[in-house]
Amino acid sequence: SSFPKSILGALKSLSKGTKVIMHKNALLRAKNRDLQQVNEILSRRQRAKRTQLQKRGVTTVDKGRQAINQMNADGQVEGKSSRSGGQGRSI
Repeated sequence: SSFPKSILGALKSLSKGTKVIMHKNALLRAKNRDLQQVNEILSRRQRAKRTQLQKRGVTTVDKGRQAINQMNADGQVEGKSSRSGGQGRSI
């Protein structure tokens, strides 16, 4: 009589562990997808900056510094707006 109870207990424990692992897997997949999207956006920005600099041709040091400062300022503004406007998700 106790044998089936021990089997049922083991199955319940296994089921609970499987659910926990499945939940963690779903969270990791979502995080991975989010990171891939962010990586793609950053890659596009880098390509755009590189292309923009290549199209400008020869530039002076001062103009180059101004362009870099402007890109940094634009990136900081975008970073602040994305951090404050996003829907935070706690894991």
